[in-house]
Amino acid sequence: MFERYTEKARRVIFFARYEASQFGSPCIETEHLLLGISREDKKLANRFLRSYASVASIRKQVEAHVTVREKTSTSIDLPLSNESKRVLAYAGEEAERLAHKHIGTEHLLLGLLREEKCFAAQILVERGVHLADAREEIGRMAHESLTQEQRTRPGVLGELSPYLTDLAEQTQPLVGRENELDRLMELLCRLTKKNPVLVGEPGVGKRTIVAGLARRIADGAVPQSLAEKPSWLSISLRFGSWIRIVLGTRGSTAHR
Repeated sequence: MFERYTEKARRVIFFARYEASQFGSPCIETEHLLLGISREDKKLANRFLRSYASVASIRKQVEAHVTVREKTSTSIDLPLSNESKRVLAYAGEEAERLAHKHIGTEHLLLGLLREEKCFAAQILVERGVHLADAREEIGRMAHESLTQEQRTRPGVLGELSPYLTDLAEQTQPLVGRENELDRLMELLCRLTKKNPVLVGEPGVGKRTIVAGLARRIADGAVPQSLAEKPSWLSISLRFGSWIRIVLGTRGSTAHR
């Protein structure tokens, strides 16, 4: 049931079950889910409730609202109430609406707000947290997270830079492979079937030919039709026995 849940969301369910057992509740209610969110994801709770005092007051309000019974053992697997089941279903829908693969604490919060008549939703609305605003804010959070990830990740070209950059500068003048290089450029200038494969045992000079091609492209010493077309050069190696060369144009897509 919880395969799609993030670790934080799973811990929210765990803490909600714990809260229910402490109140002696026979099932996990929406207010227990809210307490679980405020306990597990303080950053999310503070973002919407704006202050620690507001978060802390939730527990007091829950304690004043419910009838506290004798605590039950935490080893008992308490079921979800019908309202809580709907909350989890709404959380899954909200994740899909945002095109998120996993269900996180933010989706659980939206699920609580969608179950409008539940006690947890009433608590949130009283503190100025409304569904439309929360959706907008969570969408903004996802965008900020993606932007930050893009800034910190080197990207594919960054990861492959030792292999893709400065190839021309690393090479020595090509000697004794001019015929093979000329044939390679001839194939790359074709309109179709222009992805040649260099085959040979390791060490026979396949990489040298490719480096010679990079040098010629960098120097502009290639046919005009070839010089105008390429915007990327993809090189695939397999067990050192062959090299596949794919020359692409702007707007094309390469599948490695």
